[in-house]
Amino acid sequence: MHRLTIPTIFALAMIGSSPNAAQLTPKPPKPMILSVVQDAQNQLVISGKNFGPGSPLVRLGGRPVDVKRFATKQIVVDLPAGIQAATYRLTVTSGSGSDTASMAVFAGR
Repeated sequence: MHRLTIPTIFALAMIGSSPNAAQLTPKPPKPMILSVVQDAQNQLVISGKNFGPGSPLVRLGGRPVDVKRFATKQIVVDLPAGIQAATYRLTVTSGSGSDTASMAVFAGR
């Protein structure tokens, strides 16, 4: 006579209810903006993490800006021509989510 123990019963129950591979795949971390600096070439250098691996979408004041270079920890974008000095909402979106920061843009640089 075979007796089923609790671990055996649990293992048999798990066989019939195994999750699919998509449920086991961890979601990549959201991008995180740590700093934003305007340089002398009218570009923004955005430092942070989790910006990759694909090209992120960057918006300044709700409008997309051109991404010149990017890596997992840094993005460089051109400021739009004729942008006025003000504080803008900067958003970085990648495949895993988005992050937002306030950015003061200086005129005449």
